[in-house]
Amino acid sequence: MTPEEARKRMQAQSPQAQKIARANVVIKNDGSVEETWKQVQAAWNEMARALSGKAAPAQTNKTGALPAQPKAVAAASAPAPASAPTIPHKPIAPIAPPPAAASAAPAATSAPVELVIRRGMPKNAEAIAAFIASVTGTNITRQDVMAVFGLKSYLLCEDKSGAIQAVVGWQVENLIARTDELYISPTAHRESTIRLLLTAVEDAASQLQSEVSFVFLPQNTAQDILSAIASAGYAPVVLD
Repeated sequence: MTPEEARKRMQAQSPQAQKIARANVVIKNDGSVEETWKQVQAAWNEMARALSGKAAPAQTNKTGALPAQPKAVAAASAPAPASAPTIPHKPIAPIAPPPAAASAAPAATSAPVELVIRRGMPKNAEAIAAFIASVTGTNITRQDVMAVFGLKSYLLCEDKSGAIQAVVGWQVENLIARTDELYISPTAHRESTIRLLLTAVEDAASQLQSEVSFVFLPQNTAQDILSAIASAGYAPVVLD
């Protein structure tokens, strides 16, 4: 699209003020992700109270700009895994960046335990940051995680007690699912944990019309991690 075409499209739209005037709730997203999330929570709680028949306090967040959709980059959030067919073509593309966790030396792992996969939400930011920090030894904070929520999805793998055993960060773009963050507890059972997480990513990505799934790993990823990913049906692909 040329700049001229873009201007024509914008000019054809109704004024922003008209949209704001007609909206029941307007979320201001010109601040931090955490501030935006608080507004969303407040608006949601207000609607829930209204639907339950309870009196709700005065409407909030009735001013401001329309929310803009952030576009990809760094590490965060996560769409809920849905039941869908798995993705057929699944190469591993081992390249540099992300997790030091996946490149750690192999550790003695426990036997498989009952695990649950759930979507990472902003309210889980502190727990996600604490887990990544403990596994990688990096100084990642809750604010670091909050800053990238909405840009990428997180899935959490937890045991029956609710303790996080592994985390993946992923996104779908141009019909390609990219898992470029993989953090796993040194005591977690590699094969069952990684297989469960990658299956959940594939199921969720299928709902977004993804046609292929890649897992991007550092060159020095431990062999037990590579073996676990291969057991989930992925094949190595070396990128130039």
